[in-house]
Parts: sequence; structure tokens; C-alpha cells
Amino acid sequence: MSNLNGKDKRIVYCILLIGISFILFLFLKLTNESLNYQTWLTVFALTVLLTFVLNLIFLHCRGYRLVSFFTIFVALLYLFHFGQVILYGIFPTYKTSGYNFIAKGGQSVVDALLFSYVIINFIILGGLLVKKRSTSNVRLVSKKNYKLLALIFICISLPLQLYIVVKQLIVSHTEGYNEVLHLGLSGALTQIANFYIIGFVMLLIIYKNNLMKKNVIFVLEVSFLLVSMLSGSRIYAMTSLLVLIIVYFYISKTRLYSKLIWCILLLIIMQFVVAIAKVREVVGVDIFLIIKTMFDLNNNAILSVLDEFGSSIVSVYTTIEQVPSSMNYSFGITYLKSLAGVFINIPGIDVYGFVDSACYIKQLSGTLSYGGSLIGELYFNFGFILSLPVSFLIGYVSGCIDRKAEVSILNDFNVDLLLLIMVMYTHFIWVRGYFSNIIRAVAWSAIIIYLFYSIVKSKSVRKEATKCKHV
Repeated sequence: MSNLNGKDKRIVYCILLIGISFILFLFLKLTNESLNYQTWLTVFALTVLLTFVLNLIFLHCRGYRLVSFFTIFVALLYLFHFGQVILYGIFPTYKTSGYNFIAKGGQSVVDALLFSYVIINFIILGGLLVKKRSTSNVRLVSKKNYKLLALIFICISLPLQLYIVVKQLIVSHTEGYNEVLHLGLSGALTQIANFYIIGFVMLLIIYKNNLMKKNVIFVLEVSFLLVSMLSGSRIYAMTSLLVLIIVYFYISKTRLYSKLIWCILLLIIMQFVVAIAKVREVVGVDIFLIIKTMFDLNNNAILSVLDEFGSSIVSVYTTIEQVPSSMNYSFGITYLKSLAGVFINIPGIDVYGFVDSACYIKQLSGTLSYGGSLIGELYFNFGFILSLPVSFLIGYVSGCIDRKAEVSILNDFNVDLLLLIMVMYTHFIWVRGYFSNIIRAVAWSAIIIYLFYSIVKSKSVRKEATKCKHV
């Protein structure tokens, strides 16, 4: 295959993926008719693991790094939608911390698993067709201006984020995690506060050639995110952590021993996140209880993560049960409604309520406690057949984001990276959320980045003009 050009390689890998996925899909479809449910679940779990490994190999051969936006995006799709399937397929006697959705069985569950399997493969197919980008056409600024931009983002957003984190920690400790969910924080202020991740990434880029400063900054940033999770609220901190890890791996030369250290640290973080989930309902929870839960010998980090995060398939099969039998497909309406998220609430116009109606899971009956799902949202809008080209498009766009992000990170002081940070951040949330999670964050960050960039640029131009006058 080394004699093939880039275009031919893309075609070959796509044909291989389509062929293998089609054969395995037929295999799963046929075995479902001949095997009992638990045996089929085991076969499905093993097939998913095999497909996941093969897809990682395909992505690696197409130039995607193991720790990159697209590979982590794909890994999260597998984890959130197949985590419990793998757990109960291979370890059927495992005692779940909540309701075992997979044990329910039935045709809707099988259809949801097969549909999700196909959709994820079409997303990967779209990513495989994206070619590597050149380093041209990037907008660079001076290091001084880049530092100024980072300072602006941190000064504006970090104090707001600190206020939110402290308030959540106090409420969680005194009243319990459930009250954290009902704090009623301003959506606009929360969104601006989330831009702290842009400043965090910019600091890593600024000091990427200074090993000591880069590592100290990274450790401090990760520590802040871990502390913020003590309130029980984890998804936004975990998403920020993933973005930081991606950038850190891009700008660092990791040897074998450092990769082993990273694996150990990730296991510890996984155990920490799961421990928070186990104790967050306790009023007055503190770090000592979390640490005690972390090192409970009955808690297996990997199995606990599959159990804790791997239940998004319930959103998919609940959607398949009710659409189109109880309601018609949305045909993209939820995506269009999400566009209203660009605006803030206007007196007399409930923008937030309108955007909230774009959350498809809230339109289904008996699903108020379920989270969202990118795959479930696809089915709610387009059904099985039409979801295939849309999922392919999602994969292609996500692949383009990955390629652009790689170029932007490796080129010092690239302004394009600032928007891509929020795009990656919201994409990860979308996996078990809604398309509406993306719109406001990306649109507002684009406006604010352009505004700050224009201010810094105009200030630099005026300074240069003043220098010329004195020459």
C-alpha cells in the first residue's frame, strides 16, 4: 500500500471499513435470530471491541494520532453507547450501580445497538476520507499579542468560573448534589465562564518550549478541573480535561515511559471520577470520603467507567420505541431550533425555552432522567436510512476539525485554534448531549474571539504607527 497516493489510500481504507462493517453487521443480524439474547449480547460486545481496535488501526494509518480530537471523539461514541453492552456482555454477573438498561432486552434494544453500530462506522468512514492539511493559510499573531489575548480570556472568564465552582462546591457540601443541578445560574454568564478553557490552552501553547513552565501550568490546570469535580458536576470539567490532554500531547514529545505514566494517571483520574459519582448524593461529602471510595478494592476502575458512562444507548432505544410509532420524525427541526441558542433571552421572548424544546429527549414520554445522545438525536430526526449520509457528513466535518486543529496547534500563536478549542469542547459534550450544546458556545466564542482579536490587532497597529512617526 506504500505505492498508493493519498487519494487511493483513502479509497482503499474506506472500502476495507465498509466491507468489514457490512460483514460484521450481517453476522450480528443473523446471529440475533439464532442465539438467545445473553449469548448474542456477548457476541455483540466482542464484535464491538474488535471493530473499535480495527477502526483505531485504520485511523492511525490515515494519519490520525492516538490522542487526537477525532480518535477521542470516536472513543467517546463507543464508550457512551456501548459501555454497558461490553460490561454486561462479557461480565453478565456484574452488579450495576443503577438500573441495568441492557438486561431489558427486546427488539428495540437490539435495533438500537445495531443502529448505533452502523452510525459510528459511518462517522469513522467520513473521517477516513479527510486528507491531511498543509501548514499554509493559518492566521498567526505575534507572541506578545497572543499573550495579551490569553490574558484577556483568563481575566474575563476565569473569575466567573471560579465563582461558579466555589458556589457549586458549597451547595454540594451543605445540601447535596441534587441542589447543584437547581442553582439557576445565568446561562449567558456560564457560557462566558466556559471560555476559560481557551485561556488555559493558550498558556500551554505560549510556554510549550519551556518544559518546566509548561508542565507546571498543565498540572495546575488539571488540578483546578479535578477540584471543580468535587461538587459532583463532572461533564464540563472532564470535557475541558480532554481538550487539555489533546493539546498537551500535540506539543509534547512523549517517550514510552511517559506514556506508561500517563496510563497510570488516567486510571487514577477514571477512578476519581467514578468515586465522585458514587458519593455525590451524600450531603457533606468531602475529599477523604472520595479517596476512600477510590481505593475500595471492590471498585474496578475500567468496569466502573463502562457502567457509569456507558448507558447512552437507553436514549437511542427509547427513541426507536417511540418514533415513528408515537410521533413523526423531526426531519432536522431540532437542529434548526438549536440555532436560536445564539441569542440571549429577550423580555417577552423565552429564547431559552425555545432552545430547550430542541432537546429531543424531552419530547419523548418517560425520559426526563435520561441524557441526550448524538446517535439518538440522529434517529429522532432522520430515522435509519437518512441518518447514514448525515452521520457520514458529521464524520467528515469532525475529521476536518481534527486536521485543522493539528495544524493550528503545531503553528505557534495561531488565532484559528481559539475557535477550534470550543468546537472540540462542544463536540465531546454532543456525544451524550444535543446539537444545541454546540451552537451558543461556538457562535459566542467566534464573536468574542473576533472582538478581542480586533482590539489587540488595532492596538498593535496604532503602536507601530506611533513608532513610525518618531523615526
